[in-house]
Amino acid sequence: MDTTIVKATPIDGPPEEQNSSDIISFADLPTEEQEITQTAIEETEYRKCYFDLPSAEQDAVSSLESRGCYLKRGEEYYELSGAVLDDAIC
Repeated sequence: MDTTIVKATPIDGPPEEQNSSDIISFADLPTEEQEITQTAIEETEYRKCYFDLPSAEQDAVSSLESRGCYLKRGEEYYELSGAVLDDAIC
C-alpha cells in the first residue's frame, strides 16, 4: 500500500526568495485541497492510504504534491510538501 503525506510547515512571513506565483491562497484552492491542507495545518500532516481515497481526493493530493510551493491562509504562511511512500503498513 502507498501512504500519502502532505505537510504544511509554518514559516515566518512571506518567503522573500520566492516570486508571488509560488504562493497560493488557501481561499483559491478547490474544496478537496482546502480540506487536505486544513488537516495538514491542524495535525502537522495529512497522512492516508492513497488507494483508499476517493478519486477526487487522490487528484487533490496529487495536485498538492506536485506543487511544492507556499500557502497563504489569512496572514499566515506555510511551506507545502508532499510525498507518496511505498510501504506495507497503512
